Formats: sequence, C-alpha cells, structure tokens
Amino acid sequence: MTTKPETILAHLTDIHFPQKPVPSLAELSFKRFFGLLNWHLSRKSMHLAETLEAVTKDVLAQTFNHLIVSGDLVNLSLRQEYTTALPWLERFGSPSGLSFVPGNHDYYGPTSFLTSARPPNLSDEADIPMSRSKDLLPFMTSDDKGGELGGATGPDLPFVRVVNDVALIGLNSGVPTPLFTAYGRLNENSLDALGHILNACKEADLYRCVILHHPPLPGITTLSRGLQNDHLLQALLREAGAELVLYGHNHKQHHEKLTTNHGVCHIVGTPSASIGFNSRYEFARYNLFSIQRLPDGWTTKMQGRGLQENYGSVVDLGTTELV
Repeated sequence: MTTKPETILAHLTDIHFPQKPVPSLAELSFKRFFGLLNWHLSRKSMHLAETLEAVTKDVLAQTFNHLIVSGDLVNLSLRQEYTTALPWLERFGSPSGLSFVPGNHDYYGPTSFLTSARPPNLSDEADIPMSRSKDLLPFMTSDDKGGELGGATGPDLPFVRVVNDVALIGLNSGVPTPLFTAYGRLNENSLDALGHILNACKEADLYRCVILHHPPLPGITTLSRGLQNDHLLQALLREAGAELVLYGHNHKQHHEKLTTNHGVCHIVGTPSASIGFNSRYEFARYNLFSIQRLPDGWTTKMQGRGLQENYGSVVDLGTTELV
C-alpha cells in the first residue's frame, strides 16, 4: 500500500457571533433575558467581532479539505442572530464543504420549537431555532457515501460525510436546559445509530472523526456543563472505536487519549474562535488536523493557530503529532 495524500480538517467552535441587534422584549424568555444580561456584563467584552474576523481571514488563507464548526454559533438562538451569522458560514463555501453540529447556545428557544415537526400556525418570522430550519440543515446532512454508512439528516440522528478516507460523524448534544446550566445529552436513537455507523466505517476502512459540542468523556467539565450520558458515549467509543473526537464548549485546548478495542482514540477540545480579550478562558484558537493513511495505519497531526495575547493577531501555535 502506498502512502496517500493527507486530508486536512479545520475545526472552529464556540463562535458566539456578536449579539446584534438587541432583541425585543417579546423575544426574551426568562432564560434568554439572563443570557442577554450575561452577554452585556461578561461575554461581550471577550467575544470580539474583530477577533472573529481575524480568525476567519486566517482560516480562509489556509489549505484544507473540510471545515467543522462544533456548536454555539450564536448566543440566544434567535432568528435574527442566525440571519446575521449565516453569511459568515457561507464565506467558507458551500454546505458540502462545511459541517455544523449544534451547541447549548443554539438551543435557547422554547421546547415546543425543538420538535421535529414544524408547530402549526408558526409564521416564517417566528423564533424557531435555526438548527431546525432549512438554513442550517444543509450543513447537517449526510452525503451519498455517508448515507450508505447509516448517516441521516441532522440534527436528530448522526449525519455522516466522507472526505477522502475520512468519515465525519456529526452528533447533536444540544438540548434546552434550565437557568444557570449548560449540559448536553445524546438521545438513545443517536447513540444506537452511532454504534452501527462506527462499525460500518471500520468495515469500509475509513478514519472515523466524531464531532459534537459537549465534552465526550466524564470528568472533563462539571456536571452542570457536561454531557449527561457521557459514560454511555465513552463505553460505545471503547467498544466500537474511533480515531478522533472533536468538541468545544469549554473554551479550552484539551487533548487526552482513550484506549479502545481498536486502538487509541484522540479526544481534542478546541477553544472559542472569537475570544480576543480574556481573564477566564483561553484566547481564540482553531486547529488544523492533517490525517494521512500509512501502510500500517493512520497518522494525525494537529496545528494550532490563534492569539497569544489580548487583542493579538493570529499566529502559528505549533504542530503536534497525535500518537
């Protein structure tokens, strides 16, 4: 077997697209009111439009095969936020080249709006979360090869996209949560489907990259912010195996390894792509993953690019081989 060309994935997360315009009182549920308050008292000074623009331009200057955005595109999950944020996604090209999975901030809406069926008498201007609308659905849809491997159309069930020898498996961990909590959960159907998909991708001799918003393993964050059934996902990954899991949510760079029945699975969390001034979290960063098939397996290299200081420019943060 000869060495094949590498596949490069760019991973951005936790965009928290700057809040504008100011929502009306009619749009503000109880949780959204406190979310808006938190934005003005804290997040607004960290998640900067100029930092996101600098990161965006730097990403566009790179060479990669596929872009991944793992949730928290917006803050309050209002239609106007998505109207503003969607052109940003489109700057990177067509939906076939970009995959999106929702985060907890993409699920701030009322529970009734999160059902699969569109509620009756809901006008086009109603505040249905974009993760349920036609605008983001193309970024969560399996391609033809992914459909053959068991992928569905998101966000309810895992979607699968095949980029060269890499299978991207998108999971939705976003759910509505009570005030002052930000946990996630994978539904039972998604977990069941994921097991079949991981096995099918293994049979097809593909590199398996799982994408979700919340940390996939116990202990990475607190219970009020974690994945409620992370122990089930961990057990599934140990059994079926995967090569890489990408997540966000924590606004921190984090890497750990999970031993599975099929080798080592690398678990990588990436910081927010928009933090330009910070005292609590890490500066804005994104990662480029270079994946290559070798005669005896796979090699994965991670290159970080981002800020090193407040209001800084985007620089090379170094390359690490994941072994």
